[in-house]
Amino acid sequence: MARLVALALSVALSGLVGCDMLEIERRSFQDCVLENVGSASDTSVAEMLREACARKFQVEMPKLAISQLNGTAGYEFASFVIRINNRNSEWIVTELQYYFAVGDRRDSFLESLNIEPLNNGAFSPSVDERPKRGDDFSWGIEKAWGVKVVR
Repeated sequence: MARLVALALSVALSGLVGCDMLEIERRSFQDCVLENVGSASDTSVAEMLREACARKFQVEMPKLAISQLNGTAGYEFASFVIRINNRNSEWIVTELQYYFAVGDRRDSFLESLNIEPLNNGAFSPSVDERPKRGDDFSWGIEKAWGVKVVR
């Protein structure tokens, strides 16, 4: 059964990605969701299809929308966690470009995620990306991509 769901998801996702530019111009995130998610066999497949639609139609978010993203970064027990609060009522956040600055060094990273409007999300950067425990660091959001939703 799991292989059947994976195969169906693979076929559906390949259909999402295989559009030409004229079709993309006529369609929207909402059209993609309506056309693909309704046929999902369960909620986890529906969530994956919705995320695929969001990534397909994502755009760079405007500065005003990015200013509505805030969060925290630091060690929580044994893990380093970045928590993001999406205070936008009209944007699903799909990707985040953020930085860490430690001393004179500043590095930028890109993270794929899915944070619905007026919701929170969290992720743990890879070991190579995050500051070491005890480092005095700053961090921030440089850019974000997402999908503006129509309500």
